[in-house]
Amino acid sequence: MGVGIMKKLLLFIFVALFGRISFAQSIIGDWYGIINSENSSIPLIFHFSQKNNIYSATLDSPLQQSLGIDVTTIDYNAGKLHLVVARHDLQYKAVWSGGKLVGNLTQMNTDYFLVLTKESKQLQEPKSTFPYLTEEVRFQNSQAEVNLAGLLSLPEGSGPFPAVLLLGGSGPTDRDNTINSNHKMFLVLADYLTRKGIAVLRYDKRGVGASTGDFNVAGLQNFASDAKAALHYLQTLQEINTNQIGLIGHSEGGLLAAMLAASSKEIDFIIALAAPGIDGDTNFILQRKLISKSKGISEKEWLAKLDFLEQVVGEVKSAERPKELERSLKEIVVSYLERTKREIPYGMSTEDYTAMLVDRYTHPYVQDLIKIVPRQSFRQVTCPVLALNGSNDLQVSAAQNLPAIEAALKSGGNTQVSIKEFDGLNHLFQESATGAPSEYGEIEQTMAPIVLETITDWILKQTEE
Repeated sequence: MGVGIMKKLLLFIFVALFGRISFAQSIIGDWYGIINSENSSIPLIFHFSQKNNIYSATLDSPLQQSLGIDVTTIDYNAGKLHLVVARHDLQYKAVWSGGKLVGNLTQMNTDYFLVLTKESKQLQEPKSTFPYLTEEVRFQNSQAEVNLAGLLSLPEGSGPFPAVLLLGGSGPTDRDNTINSNHKMFLVLADYLTRKGIAVLRYDKRGVGASTGDFNVAGLQNFASDAKAALHYLQTLQEINTNQIGLIGHSEGGLLAAMLAASSKEIDFIIALAAPGIDGDTNFILQRKLISKSKGISEKEWLAKLDFLEQVVGEVKSAERPKELERSLKEIVVSYLERTKREIPYGMSTEDYTAMLVDRYTHPYVQDLIKIVPRQSFRQVTCPVLALNGSNDLQVSAAQNLPAIEAALKSGGNTQVSIKEFDGLNHLFQESATGAPSEYGEIEQTMAPIVLETITDWILKQTEE
């Protein structure tokens, strides 16, 4: 081989390898990581893009409901990254290592080890071409002048099909019931059901995604009204068997399903996934006890927190005017945080955390969840009910809530009740070690297959001709 040819060949190999290395080290796209601090685990998502050789990025902190935070400066060169988010006094320095970005995130003079990867752990989500029809849809809640947007999934064939309406959990959830860990629970569930011949409608809550309206001023009755509008829309579709329409609700959504079924005979069955059955104030405190204990909180710290939570519940249930509630809650929160500094999450000032807690507890739907008495709705439900939960659920404890749901249903004379507790599953119905919310994002599974099978088999049994 001649020297000239050899030089060209070596140059070609170098260019090819360099090109592949450059491509492999591109930061363009979505990067996922979790910050672990003393008392919390915070999932973070960076979205990098590039235009005219200039990088830009935004940061999402789903757990704190902070999305689209602008990254102020980005310096990325030779596998080394340095970025700054000035608004939150945050910087991240990392190096490329084996397809990951490995480094330290610094905020308010505190360092946190952070590894970012380009793959989220939601490997269960369907990514291939779907063997069924999906259609973006819009429908109106005329009572509230709210336009809701969602996705309709129709099985192969001519129909009409049995159908379910999916109702998401608490918070500003989208049509996929995207949880803080970025798991798309309803995407996985809808895909599974539609492949089995069941049509599915899921939608963005008001004020979320493509839906209009204001989430921040809405309560449970508003969300129930939206769900009723979604049900009526589903009933207008010629592809749907209107005698075989059910509701599947997760957490708060399970309560909404009971509220709708209690007031309407148009619903043929409901499935309550990790739904509350005990009184709202009791569940509110129990949830926080179980989660706090999972973080290793001492008995002394828990008793201080319990006193705080009982004061919050008392004010929410007794306050007659919003301004009065806001003022009293702020006093309670400030007093508590003065005694319990370690309660404040990483990177947040006392003032910001105080404001966040006051906003949370004065939100209409949070107040509704504290005041709600689920048995009042469940005991009026006469259609078939499937209630599921996991033994590791720390947010809606199966041990307390499943028996309460069963008792309420049977007290109303409903004999078509199926109750099942899955061993080792958490609030999202993932196979889990402890059930702590901090695990959600670390688990690759979105929903345990046994749960998907149980739901589907039960629906098909209810809709047998």
